[in-house]
Amino acid sequence: MKAFIEHPVPTLMLFLALLILGIYSLLHIPLELSPKEEYPRISVDTQWPGASPEQVQVYLTSPLEELCSSVKGVRKIESSSSIGNSSITIEFNEKTDMNIASIELRERVASFVDQLPPGAFPPQIRPYIPKEFQTKPFLSLTLSSDLPLNKLREIADKKVKEEIRSVKGVSEVRVTGGAEPEIKIILDRDKINYYGISPASVLSSIITLNRSYPIGKIKKGEKELIFRVPSPISKVEDIGETICGFYGKIPLRLKEIAKIEMGYGEVLSMRRINGESTVGIDILKEPGISTMKVSSSVKKVIESLKKTLPSNITLRIIDDESKEIKKRLKNLIIMMALITGIVFVLLYIFLDSLIPSIAILSSIFFSACITINFVYFSKFSLNLLTLSGLVLGFGMLVDNSVVVFESIWKRYEIGEMGKESVWRATKEVALPAFASTLTTVIVFMSFPFFQGRLRIYYLPLAFVIAFSLLSSYFVAFTLIPSLSSRIIKEKRIERKYRFGFYKKMVGFFIKYPLIIILLLSALFYFSYKIFRKEVSFGAFFSWYYKERLVVWISTPPGTPIERTDEIIKEFEERALSKDYPKEVNTYVYPEEAYMIITFPKNIELSPAPYMLKEELINLATNFAGIGVGVYGFDPQGYYSSPYVGSWLPYRIKFLGYNFNKLKEITSNVEKTLLKNPRIKEVKTVSSKWYWGGQDYYEFDVKIDREKLGIYGVTIEEILPHIYSNIKGRVTRAYLRIEGREWPLSLKIKGAEDTEIEKLKEVLVKTTKGEFIRLGDIISISETPIPGSIDREDQQFQRTVMWDYLGPYKAGERYKDALYKSLILPPGYSAKVDEPWRLTTEEERKLGLALFISLTLIFMILCAVYEDFVQPLVVMLSVPLALIGVFIAFVISKYPFDSSAYIGVILMSGVVVNNAILMVNHINLKRKEGMGIFDAIKEGAGERLRPILITSTTTIFGMLPFVLIQTERGRDIWSTLALSSVGGLTSSTIFILIATPVFYLIGEKFKVWFLKVLKEGF
Repeated sequence: MKAFIEHPVPTLMLFLALLILGIYSLLHIPLELSPKEEYPRISVDTQWPGASPEQVQVYLTSPLEELCSSVKGVRKIESSSSIGNSSITIEFNEKTDMNIASIELRERVASFVDQLPPGAFPPQIRPYIPKEFQTKPFLSLTLSSDLPLNKLREIADKKVKEEIRSVKGVSEVRVTGGAEPEIKIILDRDKINYYGISPASVLSSIITLNRSYPIGKIKKGEKELIFRVPSPISKVEDIGETICGFYGKIPLRLKEIAKIEMGYGEVLSMRRINGESTVGIDILKEPGISTMKVSSSVKKVIESLKKTLPSNITLRIIDDESKEIKKRLKNLIIMMALITGIVFVLLYIFLDSLIPSIAILSSIFFSACITINFVYFSKFSLNLLTLSGLVLGFGMLVDNSVVVFESIWKRYEIGEMGKESVWRATKEVALPAFASTLTTVIVFMSFPFFQGRLRIYYLPLAFVIAFSLLSSYFVAFTLIPSLSSRIIKEKRIERKYRFGFYKKMVGFFIKYPLIIILLLSALFYFSYKIFRKEVSFGAFFSWYYKERLVVWISTPPGTPIERTDEIIKEFEERALSKDYPKEVNTYVYPEEAYMIITFPKNIELSPAPYMLKEELINLATNFAGIGVGVYGFDPQGYYSSPYVGSWLPYRIKFLGYNFNKLKEITSNVEKTLLKNPRIKEVKTVSSKWYWGGQDYYEFDVKIDREKLGIYGVTIEEILPHIYSNIKGRVTRAYLRIEGREWPLSLKIKGAEDTEIEKLKEVLVKTTKGEFIRLGDIISISETPIPGSIDREDQQFQRTVMWDYLGPYKAGERYKDALYKSLILPPGYSAKVDEPWRLTTEEERKLGLALFISLTLIFMILCAVYEDFVQPLVVMLSVPLALIGVFIAFVISKYPFDSSAYIGVILMSGVVVNNAILMVNHINLKRKEGMGIFDAIKEGAGERLRPILITSTTTIFGMLPFVLIQTERGRDIWSTLALSSVGGLTSSTIFILIATPVFYLIGEKFKVWFLKVLKEGF
């Protein structure tokens, strides 16, 4: 440290080098919109088309859960069995090596492939990504034209997709809309029934013939050549020559029993922009690659493609993540400039000198540059969340520099000049400044133990703020002292202290300590009571939100895409009928559709979107038997489902191993709820997403095994006749012809129109050559099934939902009271966790993080002071700060979400700094020979200005994040900043009042305690 003071020019050159390196690092770090942290979970998804949730649960989900639970490091397993799909999410312990866990899981799942039921696809294992961080296209395009949609799809696949996929950094290009070209084989029902040929045997014959069979190797002279039998199918016409069976001794070729043609497959998705049908092209990029760079490269290819495409085809960009990054980066730069300006003005007001204010302000830029260098060389990802967090802490980055400069200036005011004086002044505050910095940094020590969402959002923030604070300490004790000897040249005489009135106030405070303590205790108690009553808790903050209207449609299983499209078109036409500018994007799938409406800025700020929303909600109320959601622009929305009715805001989830017993428990809870006159509606569902109701139905086919024996047929012979006559598409496979893989669709003519009674009339040929009716050996019944069966750690779950007539807070209190009053049998449990709220475990983690932070702060203070009482005096600044937190959230009416908890943890490390400075200076005055009362008044008085400077720069540095509304609403760190601002404001005020009082009481206690010890011995 002394070397930097004695050599100011080399010191300045060092920091200029760090500044240049920081700018270089910033320009070369991939900047992302959202965090890209690893999530310690793996998903196992398996499809079994047409299977009911109960079948999926028994034959897929349950055995796979058993296999997954045996993998080392598994902490929790969640599963969902729905129609045709099994989804399992495995969460691992914190220290689990995910690469090894993934390999082990793949090995165990591979052993299950041979046991899959007929028709089920092999399980797909992939890293789990939570909904808010699922890989989304960073660039979305549309292709529109007057050409048929299927032709447009071909152009998108062959030309646009291939060109874009060649761009470095692009990982995947997805094309949606229209249908893929395919080879269609349409079987004649009468002919295959007459000849006794099943669709399954037809497909097997085609696939077998399309294979190339390697035989081995053969020598020709000195060469060794591969010997193989190639596929006889080289063109589409060859398929018709496939022999599918025999009629007596006569071979039956496929063309004799089926029609073979080129066509298009089923339309699985539709996409429209402002009512115009389009083909969508979604582009995904590789992780770790700069969005801005890849986006720029892709746009160059797009411009090139526009020149080569026919004039009647329009290729346009509809969603560009790089634009959102640029927009948010621009807002962040404006925020950064505003905060820097505020900090400079405050410094100038307190220091009353331009050059020292600029010197101290420079510590922000140098600290930020050093931090950026750390991020770059540590290969951390930099995203807008993390960058915003760095700007959020700008006000704190000058604290150490202010303390150092104030100490140096104080010596110059009494006539001490020269580098030696600078050295002594710097050395005097080195330890308390280090303790202050360390107490702030140490609060982040618990963050690496966070899991899931908490880790993704807050761990990078912790690293960046912690390192920037350490950087600010380095700057404050190297650059600032070396510059101070050059900046402060004139000799200053001692002047009358501006805040002499404060010393008189301190004398009054320490004279009546009991009154001060009682007043502060009462203030803490009543502010907490109001805070608990008025503020909502438990939400997990949402940071990336675009203002838009959304209409969501869900139709019953089996609904054709055409019917779903008819419904969403009614909403689309209503939106398009408005004459103001807007963009209406519509996405349609067989059983789901949604419409997203966005507006220009001037329309967004007008009443138009809200009026349109009301119209769409009124339209939604006209539909029955489908799920409808209309939401956006304000917290109020309309949600309805045919399975659970309207969306119900209060819910408790129940878990247990016996599904029937669980139904009995939830039924009793329903009865309890309905006894309350304020409970409007109660529903129970088995899906964790609350929309999978109980009103789905399936047809059960029961085969009479005795009659099978009588007629001499087997189940294997019966099944193909059933599924081929009720399913339009029997199966889907691929044929390789002329170097290209073509989808193959095998259908039975008229199968789409088959009814139950017609199915019973289907003729089955026995081994004796006789024909029997299916209805003679099978019976069909209709039975209800659950929409989905969800389990957690192999326990079934059911969720009880209800509506409460009264204020939301009153409803929450009733839910909490009901939850606490539950008496469940052994093996059964209940939870109040919700996806958009903090889970019980996350709340426990945050509470533990706060406890660990306070414990570590206390331990550091004990080490610094070599005492136990004075650290307690300093730690009492935390409850004083909480008074401000309570009041701030009550006044602002902000929800106390996950970021607010983080703000309290951060605040705990910051608010003790002022108390550390004050206690340390009082101790210094006592060492100089002052009595305790004079030392308290002088020490507190002399620390008033640095306390006010550091507090106001930090408070006003964070205040813009609270007050300034972005075009998308509150800033992403607004509640974190509000916690810190509220806590720092109250702690600054109350520390000046209470810390002298607590210090005096603490010292008196030590004297009394030592006296008791002496008398005891």
